[in-house]
Amino acid sequence: MESASWMGAFPKAVQTYRTKSPRVVLEFVPLFSQLQLSAIQDEQLDAGFCYVFENLPRGLSSIRLRTDRVLLAVPRSYGWKGRKDLRLADLKHEAFVGIQRSSAPLYIDRLMKSILLGGLSPRIVQEAIDETTMLCLVSAGVGLGFVNSANEARKSQFVDFVAVQDLAFHLPLHFVWKKENTTVTLTHFRAIVERYVEN
Repeated sequence: MESASWMGAFPKAVQTYRTKSPRVVLEFVPLFSQLQLSAIQDEQLDAGFCYVFENLPRGLSSIRLRTDRVLLAVPRSYGWKGRKDLRLADLKHEAFVGIQRSSAPLYIDRLMKSILLGGLSPRIVQEAIDETTMLCLVSAGVGLGFVNSANEARKSQFVDFVAVQDLAFHLPLHFVWKKENTTVTLTHFRAIVERYVEN
């Protein structure tokens, strides 16, 4: 997951593994979480760093690495940096940039359910393919966007991230692999990943 890869277990584990096993070639494939899980099941990937919102598919195992959360990305011109009292009801007149549902249907459905239960029906004026594109549009003032807190590691100088007090939506990041895959290379990599568990 590109949005989760700017900090934490992914860059640390990859750097450590490449130092310890320089003859092993690592090939990385950017995929949304559900596509990763399917590819691991089909043995097209050895493992993945992905968000898991429900029970894993049969035959897969995982290590929970950390829990990210959803924040509101707003143009810096709003002057909301550091605001502590923001609630969903305060956003009813705002325009929003959304993520295309086809990109991550499980995540989008659960996020929208949480937002609607909080009393906000967001007016989405444009959809983006991913959070990188969304943040570009937010920085340009097209609208606000609900984004993964992991994006704080690479946010634009024109965007601020603000917590919404009545939106408690968590993103559990896991390292996932197929139980049957007991290769030495994967076992070694998994042991390194375990060093960087944050929660």
